[in-house]
Amino acid sequence: MKRLSLLAAAGLLMASAASAAVLVPGTPVTGTLDGAAAGLLGADLGYQPEAGSNTTAVLDLVDGLDSMEFIAADASLALDINSDGRLRLWDNTGTGLLGTHTVELSFADATLRLALPTLSALTPLLSGSLQFELLSPQSVRLTLTDARIDTNFAYVDAQLALAPVPEPAPAALLALGLLGLALRRRSHR
Repeated sequence: MKRLSLLAAAGLLMASAASAAVLVPGTPVTGTLDGAAAGLLGADLGYQPEAGSNTTAVLDLVDGLDSMEFIAADASLALDINSDGRLRLWDNTGTGLLGTHTVELSFADATLRLALPTLSALTPLLSGSLQFELLSPQSVRLTLTDARIDTNFAYVDAQLALAPVPEPAPAALLALGLLGLALRRRSHR
């Protein structure tokens, strides 16, 4: 019985640890800026854009997290994506990202089921807007309109999350458990 308790506790710990990761480390992500693949470049470990590439999956050794970074071709904005689902949008201009800019991200993980991203209240926009749209379970669209964050190299955080998995109703689980007990009792007779 003690062994069973230890196994159950270990299972719960593993389940809670696994729930912290939203994205599988190493998952390739394709990004576009304003509909153009050439507008958003994937960054390598040295934070230098990869020529002609907009797909990246980078282990960021600086902070020890598995993350990736995209940089606009004109360097006006950057986007960090962490495996815990944090999206960090950087305004590299210091004057704001005027006009409308659309970033689309597509994650190459067929098992991924994303929920609509949410904007963090800890790093608000000073003006303008940032809207999110779920295009598919594996892709999202971020639309910035006249977004002003703060000063040069300021950022705003958003959070990707997994879509909730539908849980069976408690009554159905209870009925299934009682049926299992009845079948077990009947087989012992």
